[in-house]
Amino acid sequence: MLEFACGALAAYLLFRLSGRWHARARDPRGPLRWLFRRLDTTHGQEKVIVDAAEALRSSFRDAKEQLHRSRTSLGEALRAEEFSHERVADAWVRQDEALEKLRLALSTGLHQVHETLDPRQRATLAELLEHGPRRVACCA
Repeated sequence: MLEFACGALAAYLLFRLSGRWHARARDPRGPLRWLFRRLDTTHGQEKVIVDAAEALRSSFRDAKEQLHRSRTSLGEALRAEEFSHERVADAWVRQDEALEKLRLALSTGLHQVHETLDPRQRATLAELLEHGPRRVACCA
């Protein structure tokens, strides 16, 4: 049993050190491969989808950071001698701004993807969005 564990550890380290692990992790198309296969996309279409996904991911990161800052502001408002309604209101405004940026990134990305896909691909993507990937029959 110990030999198996050592062998598995050695294989893992060899694979990780070979660079393949990191190369795959850095491939922005990796998580979207199933979608590209489902939609039967061209390389140009994939680039548009990846760019839209990256912009959306960046907006999500920014919104998450803003949420963390808001939590800090709320904690400071509770910790103070006198409760600060202004500090809480500022936190809500910052959250609303971050959410608006997220909505804009989603809308812009969907528009770009809509423009690059053909009608069959758009219908398939719409079904995936409406019902989820497990409930949609594969389209040929």
